[in-house]
Amino acid sequence: MVHSGYEATAVMDSVKNPLKSRGGAATRVRTEGEMAHEIPLDRQRPAEYVFSRHVEDAVARLKGRDEPARA
Repeated sequence: MVHSGYEATAVMDSVKNPLKSRGGAATRVRTEGEMAHEIPLDRQRPAEYVFSRHVEDAVARLKGRDEPARA
């Protein structure tokens, strides 16, 4: 999940316009009917597994080496 920074803005807007924020609370979650379509996965980027490289770089910095380890 990415933090977008809009949370505080939403709170300030709700305090300034309480009737405006009530509109979202009045609608109910739809539990019947057609579900949303699945997103296409044929054009997705391949996954990059970079965790081990980050660990190697951090260990190299802790040991005092200037060059990070590259796979």
